[in-house]
Amino acid sequence: MNTGDQTDTVLIIGANPAGLLLAAQLLRFGIHPVVIDHKSSSSKISPSILLQPRTFEIFNQLDLVNELLHAGLECDGLAIQIESEVINYISYAQWVSESGFSSLLNIEQRKIEEVLINYLTVKACPIYWNSELISFNQNSSTVRIELNKDGHVGTRIFKWLVVAEKEQFNIKENLNISYNHWSTNRSIYQLVLRTDELHNRNQHLFLKGNGFAFATPINDSGSYDFVGSLPKGTSLEIDFNDIKQHLDKALGFSIPVESEEWHKTTVLQSYLANECYKQRCLLIGNAVFRQSGFMGNEINSGMQDAYNIGWKLANICLGKQEESLLNSYQEERKGINDARFKKISWLFKLFKGSLILPYNTRKYSIKKILEKSDWYDVDSNYQKSNLSVHHSRGRKIKAGDRLPFINIYDEKKQEETDLFQWCKRPGFVLLVLGNLSNNSLFILAQWMKQKYTSYMHLFYLPYSSKNQAVFDAFEINQEQNKMILVRPDMYIAYIHDVVNANLIDTYMIEVMKWKF
Repeated sequence: MNTGDQTDTVLIIGANPAGLLLAAQLLRFGIHPVVIDHKSSSSKISPSILLQPRTFEIFNQLDLVNELLHAGLECDGLAIQIESEVINYISYAQWVSESGFSSLLNIEQRKIEEVLINYLTVKACPIYWNSELISFNQNSSTVRIELNKDGHVGTRIFKWLVVAEKEQFNIKENLNISYNHWSTNRSIYQLVLRTDELHNRNQHLFLKGNGFAFATPINDSGSYDFVGSLPKGTSLEIDFNDIKQHLDKALGFSIPVESEEWHKTTVLQSYLANECYKQRCLLIGNAVFRQSGFMGNEINSGMQDAYNIGWKLANICLGKQEESLLNSYQEERKGINDARFKKISWLFKLFKGSLILPYNTRKYSIKKILEKSDWYDVDSNYQKSNLSVHHSRGRKIKAGDRLPFINIYDEKKQEETDLFQWCKRPGFVLLVLGNLSNNSLFILAQWMKQKYTSYMHLFYLPYSSKNQAVFDAFEINQEQNKMILVRPDMYIAYIHDVVNANLIDTYMIEVMKWKF
């Protein structure tokens, strides 16, 4: 990595899933970031996480789904046990159908990182390991940093700094950003074991007394990731054999162990930044939201942060949108991360507080809560965002909603596809539904080509019985038209019941701060 006074575009601190995914997103739009990490290499051991459907969609847009499926294990459902009774089984199929996937993918964090690092390598975007930030200074236009790379100190100037890993940047000292924090007085353990139970594709939650254990299969070879509580007052220095005893007690049986892969103990706690954007610096990943023990929320949230900010930052670097657009990042993501932060605390208090309830009441309450899909996710629509403008009588799908997964028949190509495939290309997508004349369609295409070149793409779907599901979803009859502008992160930006290029121009200039 060369040093000097030349100005680069974006520096990303932290080669975790959020930082790596942001780099991948920027590359899609033609921005070549610099990624640094103070570690010597990517993680060798790591927890496993359950990828939420909308996180999986991000990798689908990058054409990395097959790599993820090969590296992870699809989980079919969750079995819940209180004391010695299995009270419910929840199939994940009911939660993922809107994304076009039949199950939830469990995958180790290190394997997510491997997939993304390989993607960046192909795009000639290296990771600079053993690189540590020494000093930092920002003004209204640039960020000047001093880096130590393998003992060599140099200065670099960037337009933007993105912090993806909290431990690698003193956020409080450098940015004066504070954190909300909650913790319990209970220690928890994380333990990865190889057992003789093969081909299990279900997660298991065991609630016994005032403790719990959560078991997730990692692969078809019998490896499991366990997270569980330790008795109040237990030291964090507890060894493997003692952890195993607490695990067996929570499970109600002694689990046969072929080998121990790794274990650690920590305190159940969560952190949430009060701000995630200050001057030339942006926070994503665990620099915004951190959750010990149950890493899934933290990592999913971080990658969704990266997805939200990636296209905005890229277009700003390319001079196509104003810097004020970045205010929408905090506006859109803070409420979602706030909800995650509060929900985790609430769920823990609920499980703990339910101990005072009669057994049948406790069983019923926990069963009903975990049947809801939002126990592991929150509703991440952007309907309240200033970027979401809804000028349509339809109310089923609104501006700010995630684009729904709907199978469609491409009349032009005479083949089956879906809306997600149509919207995979980098940039905005204008979906026109209804019946336009050939002349109107030609004028619309020429307008887009001249004004937005590769930054916006047009897809036209005329009414047909084969696409009735699409027209029903957007509440359009045979005589109506509708235009839907989809953001690069596949959220709906603008809906109007009239197809008109001038309306799109007005929206792009006034709301999206577009610069021609």
